[in-house]
Amino acid sequence: MNKIFSMISVGTILILAVLLPYTCVLGQNPEWVNYNHTGTDVVLTMATEGDYIWAGTGRGKLIRFDSGSGEIIKYDNSYSPLPDDQIVALSVEDNGTKWIGTGDSGLISFDGTIWSVYNTANSGLPGNNISALAIDNEGLLWIGTGGYYGNDTGYGVASFNGSEWDVYTTTNSGLVSNDIECIAVDEHNAKWIGTWGGGMAIFNNTIWSSYNTSNSGLPDNDVISVCAEEDGNVWMGTRNGGTVLFDGSAWVILDENNSGLNSNKRVNSIVKASNGKKWFLEESSGEMGSSFYIISYDDANWENQSKPSSRGYIMSMAVDTESNLWIGQGYLDIACLEDTSWTSFSLNI
Repeated sequence: MNKIFSMISVGTILILAVLLPYTCVLGQNPEWVNYNHTGTDVVLTMATEGDYIWAGTGRGKLIRFDSGSGEIIKYDNSYSPLPDDQIVALSVEDNGTKWIGTGDSGLISFDGTIWSVYNTANSGLPGNNISALAIDNEGLLWIGTGGYYGNDTGYGVASFNGSEWDVYTTTNSGLVSNDIECIAVDEHNAKWIGTWGGGMAIFNNTIWSSYNTSNSGLPDNDVISVCAEEDGNVWMGTRNGGTVLFDGSAWVILDENNSGLNSNKRVNSIVKASNGKKWFLEESSGEMGSSFYIISYDDANWENQSKPSSRGYIMSMAVDTESNLWIGQGYLDIACLEDTSWTSFSLNI
């Protein structure tokens, strides 16, 4: 079965229609389908907005994929204020405003018509190297700065309400490290801020607290992913210690003996669907390169979803309103898991 996808490059009136295989693979461990491309761009980050899947790439493209119609719209620095810099973080407000974090060129907002650029020269942003974005329960934007896995100096975390900035660092707050890796917001509007080297910092808008390997059951002070649930559970993924669950009082390190997860893998991403299902993206490195694993948990059963092929390296995950999992890969591939069927799409236009 073939499906027609229209592709639009913003700033031109040229619309291309191409035929792509519509591939669904059934089974407990579906086979990954990857298409050959001439480019080497990668999908580093993803966010969902209704039927739209937003993808940020390593070469500075912002791509909107309509999962209903198959339309693809690409934004880049040829026709927008997007810099020629990697897009490493995305977040979408309820009003449709997209927030775009770049590797070294600051923060950008896009409401569908107007672009706004924020950097250290024209705003209260403490650093141009954005590493994490989150929108809290009151609509406040939280921005983390730092390099990918500690590869660059961080400048703390900032909040922005559209006009005013507040900046928090290790010198003026209880923040445990200025190198920020991830941010999640819990049901009480507390911010859980994962750091490189300092463990986890929590800010409830009044009081700061922190957890590390010395004062808690946290297995590693490099916290690179976090997911906060409505029931108070907080899942944290680390660089070397796997995943740990904190329910507000007890810590449980998840490993091969008590879960479907692995204690010796890096946990790059944790996402939660509206039906309560959690997805964990694990990575292990070896002589032949990195291998990636997606494990799901529905509060009753663990399932290893796939063993990607060598070209199927996975850089990001997101879930849509239908609780489907989307993953971003190299060569501008994305794929959707609906029930047990994977469908792959190319964003390479």
